[in-house]
This record gives sequence, C-alpha cells and structure tokens, in this order.
Amino acid sequence: MITVLLLVFGIWNTVTSVPSYLDFGAVFARGVELAGYGTVTLGGAAHTGGIVLLGISLLVLIAAVGVSLRLIRDGRRSIWVPVTAGAVYLLAFFIVMTVVVANTPALLHVLDNH
Repeated sequence: MITVLLLVFGIWNTVTSVPSYLDFGAVFARGVELAGYGTVTLGGAAHTGGIVLLGISLLVLIAAVGVSLRLIRDGRRSIWVPVTAGAVYLLAFFIVMTVVVANTPALLHVLDNH
C-alpha cells in the first residue's frame, strides 16, 4: 500500500512539474529573486537543465513503476523502489543544478556578491 502511495505521489509530482521543467530558466530566476538575490537572467543552461530534469524524472518514474509492479506481483517487498527512485532523482537534481549554476556567470556573480 505504501509503495503504491509513493508511486502515485511520484506520478502526480512529475505531471504537475512538467510546466516548470519546460520553463525552468524563468522558474529558477524567480526562485533566486524570491530568495533575495535580485533579478538574474538565466540562459540556455537553465533551459537545458529543465529538459534534462524532465527526462530523468520520467525515466526514473517509469523504472520505479515497472520494478515496483513486478515485485508486488511476485509478492516481494517493494517499498525500497520508490524511495530509491526519489533518492536517485534528488541526486540528479543536485548535479544538474550545480551544472546550471556553474554555467551561468550572471548567477555566479550575484551569489558571489552576497
């Protein structure tokens, strides 16, 4: 039951995040502004990062659903699958964000001055 709930949460989170992934530069710039760092224009790295995160999110979700359903069908413990999928996505998110920040000189300048 918990596995299914976690998978449903993952599906819901991925589906509702698609617009944010597709406009990742603007969403990320707004987050920087709300954090008090001022206005920053993010370039192509942020857009590419959003597309990469969307792809990773979909792939991890599809794999988690597939493996979980197989384990559930076989009567085996499956809660570790969505938990691991979430951890894999979180790691990928931090890596992609590091690359986006490192490839955005304007953002580095703003962060360096605070």
